[in-house]
Amino acid sequence: DLEKLAAMRILDTIFAPSFLASPHLLPLIASKQANLSIEYGNAVGSIYGYTHYGLVLCAALEDFDTGYQFGQLAKRLLKEWNAPRFTAYTVGMLGSYVDHWKEHLRDTLPGLQEAYRVGLENSNHAGTAQCSISYIVASYLAGRELATIEPEMAQHVQVMAELKQGPHLNWHKIYWQAALNWMGESDDPCRLIGAGYDEEKELSLHREAQDEGAIFNVYFNKLILCYRFQEFEQALKLLNSAELSAGGAAGSLFS
Repeated sequence: DLEKLAAMRILDTIFAPSFLASPHLLPLIASKQANLSIEYGNAVGSIYGYTHYGLVLCAALEDFDTGYQFGQLAKRLLKEWNAPRFTAYTVGMLGSYVDHWKEHLRDTLPGLQEAYRVGLENSNHAGTAQCSISYIVASYLAGRELATIEPEMAQHVQVMAELKQGPHLNWHKIYWQAALNWMGESDDPCRLIGAGYDEEKELSLHREAQDEGAIFNVYFNKLILCYRFQEFEQALKLLNSAELSAGGAAGSLFS
């Protein structure tokens, strides 16, 4: 049905902007995508539909079992439809918001790394960016050696800049600078200022852009650094700031 296929494409197109600008619309968009597929049958666009619906189930309803099952359904359709241009975005979104509820972070890394490669090969810039940040954050939080992941972070920052993926580039730079702080390559280990990122310049820009995800990631990383370096009073203040911006991390690894 060409009309229903067009509807699926429109819903796909508006999901990502809504994710940043109007998160309250996400359950409506995802539910419509899933309902269209259930009522009229699966199409290649159903891959994104089930991905989005799995995200909403985990992030908004905390139904992790069902959300994970929809995520697995999306991955099965990837293989059935042989749709490599859908791979990076699908695996990246599931890696950030769904899979970690049922799988160990380290177990998600090989799939994310492979999907990132597929995204680059298929010039799926948005999908590649999503997969990239999922891989980097999961690597960091899973406790991989900093000496191993810091060069990867630098490389991913360069790729995101080349692909002009602004929001994801900001998030990459935040985590890269956090890693540099841990490695002693900053004047103040509790401030994200150095070769990778400068909170004094960037944080106000995140606020202007209403990028709650970037704001949360700044406070989240500073919170951990302040606690580790025994700046406990500052850590408590940052905890409050992180909680206020936590909407930008709903359903993610930080939830």
